[in-house]
Amino acid sequence: FDHLKDPQKALIVPCDKPGGLMKAAPFVQSIRQAYPQADIRILVTETRTQLAALIPFVDEVISGPLDTPLWSKQVKKLCSQLKGEQFDLVFCLGTDCSLRNAAIAGASGGRLQIGFARGDFQFFNFELVWSGKAKSDEEAHRHMLSAINLAYESSWRWSVPLETGGEDSALGSRKQTGRLFALDLADSTDQRWNKKQLDEILHHWLFNGFEPVIFFSLAEDKKVRYLRKTHGRHLRMVDKRDGTATALLQSCHGIVALNTDYLHLAVALRISTVTLACPEMDRWLDPVQKDLHVFVRDEKGKALAEALIRLSEQV
Repeated sequence: FDHLKDPQKALIVPCDKPGGLMKAAPFVQSIRQAYPQADIRILVTETRTQLAALIPFVDEVISGPLDTPLWSKQVKKLCSQLKGEQFDLVFCLGTDCSLRNAAIAGASGGRLQIGFARGDFQFFNFELVWSGKAKSDEEAHRHMLSAINLAYESSWRWSVPLETGGEDSALGSRKQTGRLFALDLADSTDQRWNKKQLDEILHHWLFNGFEPVIFFSLAEDKKVRYLRKTHGRHLRMVDKRDGTATALLQSCHGIVALNTDYLHLAVALRISTVTLACPEMDRWLDPVQKDLHVFVRDEKGKALAEALIRLSEQV
């Protein structure tokens, strides 16, 4: 526990479930508040690198193959890289994230590794018992910090640098009209978009004079090709790998998404959001600004599209 007195390097591994990255932001701020001198790194999968970079108080984002088998050469190389950093503190924030995350955190070589106990496995040299399945991740993170006598900073923010000029500026000025709506094509763990839903959302927005902004990644290539063929000239397609994607999201008046990173990023940025109801949402979206978010039980695309229009009129 001497390593808690004046740590020089700390590694934080967020939960890899949807919303886990957003929920890590207050924890990162808490560690920064406790150790202003520390070099704080955060470890995420490659697809979350740009989002992780938006969390304040992080000195560096380390991206790794967190979606590949533990015995792969890529993971072994990552663990070797982490050991070379000689971290004083390593935090694994997930209470039920993948065993891969916990194993990598435990193999990081950190002098003090803190995480939640995982049944028959022992990954960390300081393990916490947590039986809070019905409790929020905020409570779990408070529990972790209180165990080492640190305060939890509940107020937090994300930093999104907006460039002046160019396309961002044009989109920013058009936001004043409230005519830009975003749609995230990504599927969530137990929910998937189908063509009929996407068609209904876009038809309803276009019919009512809104311009859709479509966020996509390589995983949605088939959907992208379909939408370009059927609605192409009416849509603004945005690749999430583009460095300006987050700034473009801020330029939208609202977003329809499933339980994805971009939904949680929109919540963090106080953008109006509409999503299908699912049990996991109660866990990841607390506290939710009720005036900015709507759960829809009707899975029809038109219901989702109309819900965002109504919400935008109220805000």
